[in-house]
Amino acid sequence: MMPALTLNLLTNGPQPDSDTSVKERSMRVFTRTLISTVLLAALAAAPALANTFAYIPNLADNSLSVMRTYDHVVVESVAVGNNPMGVAVGPNGRYVYVANADDNTITVYDTEALIQEDRLRTITVGKNPQSIAVRPDGLYAYVANRGDNTVSVITLSSFKVTATLTNVGIEPFGLAVDPYNKYVYVTSYASNQVVIIRTSDHTPLNYVGNNPRTVLAHQEGDYFFVLNYGSDSLTVIKIQEEDPDDDDNNNFITNHIRTVPVGSQPWDMTFANNGTQIYVANSGDNTVTVYNTEDLINDDAEPAIVKTITLDYTPSGISSALNGNFVYAVHTDDNLVSAIAVYPDGDGVEDRVYLLYNLGTPQAFGDFIGGVPPEAPSDLEADSKSDSHIQLTWDDNSYSELGFKIERRKSSDSDSEYAQVGSVTANVTEFDDYGLNDSTTYYYRVRAYNEAGNSAYSYNSVSATTKEDSMCFISALGSGASTSGLIPVAILGAIALIPVMRRNR
Repeated sequence: MMPALTLNLLTNGPQPDSDTSVKERSMRVFTRTLISTVLLAALAAAPALANTFAYIPNLADNSLSVMRTYDHVVVESVAVGNNPMGVAVGPNGRYVYVANADDNTITVYDTEALIQEDRLRTITVGKNPQSIAVRPDGLYAYVANRGDNTVSVITLSSFKVTATLTNVGIEPFGLAVDPYNKYVYVTSYASNQVVIIRTSDHTPLNYVGNNPRTVLAHQEGDYFFVLNYGSDSLTVIKIQEEDPDDDDNNNFITNHIRTVPVGSQPWDMTFANNGTQIYVANSGDNTVTVYNTEDLINDDAEPAIVKTITLDYTPSGISSALNGNFVYAVHTDDNLVSAIAVYPDGDGVEDRVYLLYNLGTPQAFGDFIGGVPPEAPSDLEADSKSDSHIQLTWDDNSYSELGFKIERRKSSDSDSEYAQVGSVTANVTEFDDYGLNDSTTYYYRVRAYNEAGNSAYSYNSVSATTKEDSMCFISALGSGASTSGLIPVAILGAIALIPVMRRNR
């Protein structure tokens, strides 16, 4: 049974008063009721075992609130260090890392430990740690220490600091790691730069940026996004290659794609809608600016703001699960967390609905939403059914998936050119791919997904070749004497004898 849930729905329009018509007030009540019904229905359809959580530090009592995202219930409060701020969730959802600015420590919270004494451990890092980022492969974590201008490197197999990086600018603040574990991006707030660190040898490379605070790495690895607090803007930068003319290989080529405007004093940003959009929290005017990611990275595009969402409170952090239905904004000064319903397009009334929850002076910076992705499917098979149809089947190894994503490429394409061609819902283990070219080989891979993220791809990728075109055409046999007889024609793999008459002209 789903726990009781109270929704506090707010809209940005004027509130009903004594001068508002009965009809108008009734319409607003109906609209809010309809939205509540839709949201509650979505929550009721959530898996019985919720596996995605918001991990929100609280300044007032130095604790970490663990809020289940499918019903927004705080299920646990964990004691951490003094002045907790930065948060990161490990790639498999087991470990949560909290940067404690006044203690110069990182608290590691083991969500799976059965014994209370084993759930927490402490790692001493540099002075005044602000944020933490974990590599997607789970091998290392990086901590930006604002107080001594360093970055601590933690080896996660031992939970020990194994390197301290200098030459990372003045007041390092934000961190991100590219999806291929190749580079770490560090925003240095006071020196107006982003430091790019090569992870293979932890060498700082060249510097780019302008008044940066937050940085995000694109999910395909070729771009990163820099949020500029001082200039109210978002900068898009493409990494091209390491510079072949640099003998020391300590520099590489970057390409500034564009800088676009956002709201006043942008504080934090997050990907939403499976990475297709970026939500920017603006602390100066209490708004959220939304851009389409593809528009930002496309050289030929002219990106426009998709929508601007007005908040009633000042945002001091923002995050979202990869496939989540909400973007969460933290309001430190008001002891609140907003859950903003995610809609890819438009600016209808649904975009102006917020769910508010009281916490104790929350402050969160970084990816504070996380959980356990589903297990990968296995035994993927492909069967050619006709000249335009291939059927896929696989085994479902997860109990928590929301569905499966199917990707395809032609045999002549490279591995990087797989593209999603469809999806199915939870517990469905087959997919029919229609409209294909005849006599063509196609390669497939499948992965499960839930709110927390995507599984690994199916243990095997498969291929199948569509059959030859079943249509046959009998052309004129040419001029000459009248001829009759039988000719063989292939139809759907069988041989048929077709009577033919030819005449002279």
